[in-house]
Amino acid sequence: MMTPDDRNLEQVYRSAVSGLYARMRSNYDFLYRKYGEQGLKTIAEMADEYGLSIADRARQRLPSNDIRSVCAYLTRIFDTVAGALDISVEAYEERPDLIAIKISRCPMQFESHEMCQAHLAMERTVVQQLNQDLDYRTGKSIPQGDSYCVHYLALRETGQTIEERTQMTINEDERTPEQVYRSAVSGLYARIRSNYDFLYRKFGDEGLALISEMSREYGLSVAERARKRLDNNDLHSVGQYLMRIFNTVGRGQSTSIEPFEETPTRISIRVTRCPLNFDIPAMCRAHTTMEKTVVETLNPSLTYRIGKSIPAGDSYCEHFIELK
Repeated sequence: MMTPDDRNLEQVYRSAVSGLYARMRSNYDFLYRKYGEQGLKTIAEMADEYGLSIADRARQRLPSNDIRSVCAYLTRIFDTVAGALDISVEAYEERPDLIAIKISRCPMQFESHEMCQAHLAMERTVVQQLNQDLDYRTGKSIPQGDSYCVHYLALRETGQTIEERTQMTINEDERTPEQVYRSAVSGLYARIRSNYDFLYRKFGDEGLALISEMSREYGLSVAERARKRLDNNDLHSVGQYLMRIFNTVGRGQSTSIEPFEETPTRISIRVTRCPLNFDIPAMCRAHTTMEKTVVETLNPSLTYRIGKSIPAGDSYCEHFIELK
């Protein structure tokens, strides 16, 4: 019988955010190793596309697009994940034509400045889509060897100052921990899904193969960490570990996750909502190559497969772990 997940909200939040960032970073590393400079260009294009969707949502929420309002929105995005990773986010400098945001740690743990800049195409797109009179750039950068990162929002040369353009101030984040957790998980999943959609539109079936390869690579790293934590790699232990992964992100999306069946030869886990909102079964299969890799790497005598599937039109998904 499966053991209930006894982690508190903060523990789950930290695990979810760090895990989803690790997956996105793993995907970037894969693209860069496989395609070099073209891989960096693809990362920038994916980030730009996701930034367009963020800016579109922001327009519906922001009463103004002045520099302080746009800065407050960007800071809110940073704050959503900062708590999970012990990152300090603060308004570092404010002048009549410029606001700087100081961040104490890179959530993606980039070592490459070029990859950092490709990823930050999202922030640049959000800022410039919300207000074409604003520029976005980075200053000090942890990937370049600095002890912190600085994000600048600056007014272009228009003869106007911050004071003339805005009546708003940057407010404290008043969201509850549960709201922040839900926002972090849904936002990171939305970005991963956006990246997948981009790859599928750009490369077709080859894009699905890329998603599968990236998922397999990340699955290998997850399995390696799991080996150090698990006392046993039997069917029950591996099923319990997979349940823990699902619970980490499912809590943030009001998803019901339960062991539907457990026999000496099979475990079935039922999930009532797709966290990535897939509508293409083949993309779902490509993404869950991670789960398949984790299970079958931890124990080669086990196999993983999907039964019922929300992307295929069913009302829930079934994840089967079985003895071969």
